[in-house]
Amino acid sequence: MYKVTKQLKIIALTAWSITIITSCGVRKNTPSGPRSHCVSEHDTVIDRIVYTKSDILPVYGTNSSDFLLFFSKEFNYPQQQLDFQGKVILEFIIDDIGNIYKSWIYNKEEKDHSLVDKEALRVLKLSSRWKPAKCNERYVWFRMKIPITF
Repeated sequence: MYKVTKQLKIIALTAWSITIITSCGVRKNTPSGPRSHCVSEHDTVIDRIVYTKSDILPVYGTNSSDFLLFFSKEFNYPQQQLDFQGKVILEFIIDDIGNIYKSWIYNKEEKDHSLVDKEALRVLKLSSRWKPAKCNERYVWFRMKIPITF
């Protein structure tokens, strides 16, 4: 029963505030094309161009709430942190065919991950293929952040 209550709390607290937060990079390219809202930057870790704004954002399932439903269904609170309250910001890169290429917790080194952080990353990696971002009618690699409030 506690697990269900906590899952509903995740949805209730996060659903109204889900925002895809894009990264701010230093080396950004200007938007491409006259009507495009696309912004890209060179990601030095993976050594490729990654978009932070696009004409069509990546989506899991059919809409933005599908990921939250999936997340709340699959997330299992670690027994040592059942009363955890706070926010975990998942940051990840989706490639041009919709796979999660790389994922991490925003502003946290791996050695500092809590059990809740590790579980959130585990669930993110379980998510099946996303619909990739599109810029100027072509699929692109995209970096996104999703805040999950507990």
